[in-house]
Amino acid sequence: MNEFYAGMNWRKRKELADEWHAILYRYIQDHPQPAITIPVECVMFCTFRPGRQAQDGINLSPTCKMLEDGLVSLGLIPDDVEAWVAMHHLAGRNGQADHTTLLYMRKL
Repeated sequence: MNEFYAGMNWRKRKELADEWHAILYRYIQDHPQPAITIPVECVMFCTFRPGRQAQDGINLSPTCKMLEDGLVSLGLIPDDVEAWVAMHHLAGRNGQADHTTLLYMRKL
């Protein structure tokens, strides 16, 4: 994650984060969600269209971080610390179109 941001100008980092937060905000507007009141596991799948190589899960961590920060800024989770987000599962897979699925499940 740090390597992803290391050489990036702060404006570009903010632009990327704002873009992901806006996507999440639009989704939540159309699909209201209750605030999370228990610790959760973050499960995220990124699907890549034909002709694009699916990324390893660890390479998806910047996307997960931006979405998780967006959930905090929207008030859906109190904080993104371990007490609230206990574990992350990230996976890249091939599919018909590029899209990201972010699921939150109750901590087991």
